[in-house]
Amino acid sequence: MATNYASSTGSKTEGRSFGHNLHLKLLRGLAFLGLIRWYNLFILAVAQVLAAGFLLDQAPRRGWQFILDRELWFIIVGTAMMLAGGYLINAYYDLEKDMANHPHKVIVGRVIRPSQALQAWLWLSVLTVLLIWPLGYRFLAYYMLYGASLWLYSHKLKRIPLLGNMAAILLLQAAFMAMVLYYRDANIPMLVFVFYVGVLEWVRGLLKDCQNVRGDAVFGYRTVPVVMGLRKTRNIILVSMGGLAIPVLWLVFYGHVHPCFPYLLALQLLGVALSTFLMFRSISASSLHTAQRILKIVLLSAIAGLILW
Repeated sequence: MATNYASSTGSKTEGRSFGHNLHLKLLRGLAFLGLIRWYNLFILAVAQVLAAGFLLDQAPRRGWQFILDRELWFIIVGTAMMLAGGYLINAYYDLEKDMANHPHKVIVGRVIRPSQALQAWLWLSVLTVLLIWPLGYRFLAYYMLYGASLWLYSHKLKRIPLLGNMAAILLLQAAFMAMVLYYRDANIPMLVFVFYVGVLEWVRGLLKDCQNVRGDAVFGYRTVPVVMGLRKTRNIILVSMGGLAIPVLWLVFYGHVHPCFPYLLALQLLGVALSTFLMFRSISASSLHTAQRILKIVLLSAIAGLILW
């Protein structure tokens, strides 16, 4: 009886231990997905497909058969993997700052060890190179430079006023430029659209810096709000938002877009105007957070609108 009881107790303990380990692995897996911002990677992948199909005219030429192009998916998956590694190395270097700005959102150092994040970044970088290798030396050099630029941005560039914001935009646009490199086709509407998206991301990045100004100042990140102050940064944002009228007007009058596309652009400008109003009324954390959320929706609608091109 004693033996049976001990055996039963041991089985229950082992069962609890297995369940606990499974729960911990599941928690780490979900935390890892959040850390690499899978939703951003998914949106970027959709944007690359739509850019290939409509901005670079593959859909009108070949129908939707271009989606079956294996090499195209190598580029899309490779970009997502390299950018996922970029998010990991960024979280690794920003650990202390994120603890000050958003302690409840920090994953590295709590659920995932910093060493694990660093190892995952290295593995993703290596796997991206192996995936891109069959496409030739042009793409191999491009993605190795892309990966090095992501590391340099996280380690150094983002601490430099204006240069860090500009580098973040160029790294986002590099995903679209990979499609141009593949199809060897760069038309003016494509460049204007990329510029439009770049200005939106520029403004959103400045808003994010305004939200994080305290933690950035404490840990030596010389962002625009830290160096110039919140009010001057707001003025830069307002001027930048006004500059959105240039690409929008060009697309409406010279872009040969779908008749519904100008209405979508008008809605996007309405969202930009609402963000401007919120910033003009107040530079509090809540107003800046809401303005940034609205701009993110505008960005998503701009990407979705490619299908109306």
